[in-house]
Formats: sequence, C-alpha cells, structure tokens
Amino acid sequence: MRDERRREIRKEIVSWVKTILFAVIIALGINFFVIIRCDVISTSMENTLAAGDKVIGLRMAYVFGKPERGDVVIFPSPDDTADDLLYVKRIIGLPGETVEIRDGYVFIDGDVLYEDYLFEPMYGSFGPVTVPEDSYFML
Repeated sequence: MRDERRREIRKEIVSWVKTILFAVIIALGINFFVIIRCDVISTSMENTLAAGDKVIGLRMAYVFGKPERGDVVIFPSPDDTADDLLYVKRIIGLPGETVEIRDGYVFIDGDVLYEDYLFEPMYGSFGPVTVPEDSYFML
C-alpha cells in the first residue's frame, strides 16, 4: 500500500513537471518567434506612444506582406554598441522613394506627406535622400 502511494505521488510530480516544462517551452517559443516586447524609451513617437509605454509587436507581421507607409515597427538598434536596444518608429519612406524634410514638412518624391497622426508641427530640414531598395526610412 505504501509503495503504491509513493508511485502515485511520483506520477503526480512527474505530471506537474511535464506540464510546467511544456508551458515554459511554449512561452519561450511564443516570445522568440511570435511576439516581441519593447519599452518605449523616448518621446519621439508622442502622441502615438509615450516614453515608458510598453509595446507588443508581432514578429511574423510581414510574412505574407510588405511593410507599408504609416506602419509602426519595432527593430533592433542599427548601432552595433547597443545590443539589446529596440526602436519603435513609423515607416515614412518606402524602397526607391526620395524623402526630404523642408521646414518641418515631409516630402515623398516631391509631394507633401499628410501625417494625420501629428498633433504639433515639426521643425527642421533634412535630405533629400533616396531610400535604398532593401531599406525603409523611419521617423
């Protein structure tokens, strides 16, 4: 009777360990292959995202399609010294387009880009620059 009880307890413990291990493997798989979590560390995306916000993105978002202008994307820092730093930015220029900022207005191939998500005017000038075929221009 006592050996039988020990076997039942051992079976129960093994069952719990298997369940927990399975849950951890599933969680890690989702974390590494399905979603990406990012903390917003700057105010550059206000009023859409504020510093301190937490963002979850879908890693597989572009498996069946290409990024479009206006998409908010999460990507690793292009700076080699910042290993874990992730950026959250909006796609402005698509491959092959010429982007220029004049007096706070964004121009795509010479046409003004209407940005309804901006609540205050931008300042400054930049470019023009042509976006390489394998790249996107983000602000």
